[in-house]
Amino acid sequence: MIVPMAKAFAVCRREERDELLAALRRLGVMHLIPAQPETEEEQLDEEEQALADAERALQILQGIEPEGPVLDVPPIDAALEVLELRTHAANARARLDALRREAREAELWGDVRTEQVQALRDAGVDLQLYVVPEPVADRVEGDVVRNIRKVDRNRVLLATVGVDADTLPKDATPIPLPARDRPAIRAEARELEQRLDEDRRQLAQLAHLMPALRRERDRLREAVMWNHAVRGGLGAGDLFAVQGWVPEEKADSLGPGLQAAGIDAAVRIRPPEPEEEPPTLMRPPAWARPIQGLFEMLGMVPGYDEPDVSGVFIVSLPVFAGMIIGDAGYGLLFLLAGVLLNRWFAKQLGRDPVVLLLLFGGAALIWGAISGVWFGLTPAEIATAQGIVGSLGAALGELKLIRGEAEYTRTVLIKLCFVLGAVHLIIARIRRAIHIFPSQRSVEEAGWAIVLAAMLGLIWILFFGQSEVVPEWVPTAVAWGLVGGLALVVAFRAPGKGLLRRLGLGIAGSLLPLTSTFSDTLSYIRLMAVGLASYYLGSTFNTLAAAVADVATWVAAAPVLVVGHGLNIGLILVAIFAHGLRLNVLEFSSAAGIRWSGYAYRPFARLATKER
Repeated sequence: MIVPMAKAFAVCRREERDELLAALRRLGVMHLIPAQPETEEEQLDEEEQALADAERALQILQGIEPEGPVLDVPPIDAALEVLELRTHAANARARLDALRREAREAELWGDVRTEQVQALRDAGVDLQLYVVPEPVADRVEGDVVRNIRKVDRNRVLLATVGVDADTLPKDATPIPLPARDRPAIRAEARELEQRLDEDRRQLAQLAHLMPALRRERDRLREAVMWNHAVRGGLGAGDLFAVQGWVPEEKADSLGPGLQAAGIDAAVRIRPPEPEEEPPTLMRPPAWARPIQGLFEMLGMVPGYDEPDVSGVFIVSLPVFAGMIIGDAGYGLLFLLAGVLLNRWFAKQLGRDPVVLLLLFGGAALIWGAISGVWFGLTPAEIATAQGIVGSLGAALGELKLIRGEAEYTRTVLIKLCFVLGAVHLIIARIRRAIHIFPSQRSVEEAGWAIVLAAMLGLIWILFFGQSEVVPEWVPTAVAWGLVGGLALVVAFRAPGKGLLRRLGLGIAGSLLPLTSTFSDTLSYIRLMAVGLASYYLGSTFNTLAAAVADVATWVAAAPVLVVGHGLNIGLILVAIFAHGLRLNVLEFSSAAGIRWSGYAYRPFARLATKER
């Protein structure tokens, strides 16, 4: 659920400003909003700049293992040194890239020193290099002509002294003397690499200071929050006032809490006005809380007046991820990673992503077993092996519930995707209808749910009507569903208007959404497409590895399997966000009326007691 909010105002004597803010921070329930919004546009003060530097330094040090002696450096000085080292490293890497390009341009001259060539030319020995086609290289004449080496399949490099220009072929390419030779370029590159190594060692030493830097960051955060609270308050004469949002359930405790702290303040509480946008505090059921970590990572916050769909996301996203992964073997790897690396993942990412990883792995394991895919192999392919592996393949075959030829399997998957899409979107409409009830527009949402059910029947007829028998009642039900659902949509889309205007607005406003219901339901077919793509890619790498094993050994084939399946898993992780998350954030959220336009509830509080 999204916790209801109340608008709170607190006024005290100006000389008690700090005591009021300190008491509000101890209570930790009020999300302050500035009474003078223009103060938020001021430039960063020293503490805000120091906080930004500390946070950036911690991000840089996050993946660095502490090494060497512990430096005795104040945390902020350490943060500035980390940022300076990172800047130096970025500049050095950019210079190394430029040196590599310069070395490639000087490659044809080898390790010849430019000053040596220049000395020869000053002495009258005009050394020149040319790239010429190999078939005519022997025709080039001069005082000295030497074939140095092949440049590519059809051309060679010639070194010449006193070359006869008339014997050079028209497509001969002169190679100018580089501004710097390769030895000089390499010397500078080695110096830069040594400097990078020194910077890495220094960063490793500074990594010892991460605990102190975190404490300093937290202190600065509280100081910055305090400064914002002071600047955001309103001072008028002898009074100081602050305003903000408080969870409705805690609003009544604000005044007594200030009074208990010895603050003589006037407190006023009122419900939000229609035009106001309170912050969003989500409090999903305990079983749905892991999805909050994903929302926070992506910066997704529903608007205050939008429904909480955490419960739907925590079910549908793992189901979609399981179908996209499409491989029970990969699902087993995800589960093992979540179990064996639980502490490390939790330390680096938090508990919520670990739970999601386990859910994704479990869903992939179940779906892969049902569809019969294990590391790009089917149970039948595994069963062809000898001994225990063959027996395992036979056992896995019993778990496969989708049986039949490849074409039949694809048809079953397509049907399942359409059904899942329709159910998912119908749930979105019903969830919105419940949220806005008793508004008459809840009837419109019920109408859209009926249209979606009828649209599933229409898609079924279009896709499968030619290949299988569709019951006679289905077309009739589809027609009545579309007509009846659209009638509800048209009649209740613009309640409160005159009859003719109401019908006109209803018809005009339903045409585009009607086509969207068709395309949105079709878009769920991507679950089948991406899942099959991951299977075929895994199967291809298995075939390549088998070919390598035939001409060499399985030891040589092992890297093909590891790299190939690793690449496949990487692409799958991208697909989960590109497709599985999209179906929830776009198609479902659009149908549920969620724009993700809110901002998070962040009370003015001590960091340790901050409510989440």
